[in-house]
Amino acid sequence: MHSFEIGGRAYKAICGEVADEYIRSLFQDQDDGISFVVKDQNDREYEYHPPVDWGKRFIKWISQGESYCTTSEDSKDQRSSCHQFEHFLHCGVNRFSINKVMFCYNDTVVNDIKTVKSFSYLNLSDTYTQEWIHSMTYIGSGFCIGKFGVGGPIAIQTVENSLLHWSNKDCESPRPITLRTGLLYAAFWS
Repeated sequence: MHSFEIGGRAYKAICGEVADEYIRSLFQDQDDGISFVVKDQNDREYEYHPPVDWGKRFIKWISQGESYCTTSEDSKDQRSSCHQFEHFLHCGVNRFSINKVMFCYNDTVVNDIKTVKSFSYLNLSDTYTQEWIHSMTYIGSGFCIGKFGVGGPIAIQTVENSLLHWSNKDCESPRPITLRTGLLYAAFWS
């Protein structure tokens, strides 16, 4: 994980389970966008300006707590996943269900991360089984931002480190992972 800065305050990760009063106070009465300053392991800084809607949703998620964005009729105490976090940031979807199906379909395989536009949706899947493993947002210069697991923190890391982490997670030997971009949200409500 790499350190990042919002409004002059440095973070390694943001929990998101409860409101962050400091972040809320920074953006309370402002309509303008936010920016991230990311430091790599050599202390080089990179500044990113997300699209306004994405930035506002990011601030809403971490300033109001993840429970604001994940309540549903069938699961009042549901903890959000990386996929739900990304669907909220990219599509504004804030009602999720564990009893109904939510899935993402994206078919553009990424062979070179330099071809991906900043603040694009990324998805990791098992190359052979197509199992949906992890979702995140590419913010540029090899960095991505995402949520670690169900109820986990929000953090910034390199795409390379993310691929390495998820290819080795819970496996005796590394599994091949396909990186894809593009987002189509589908939900089935019965």
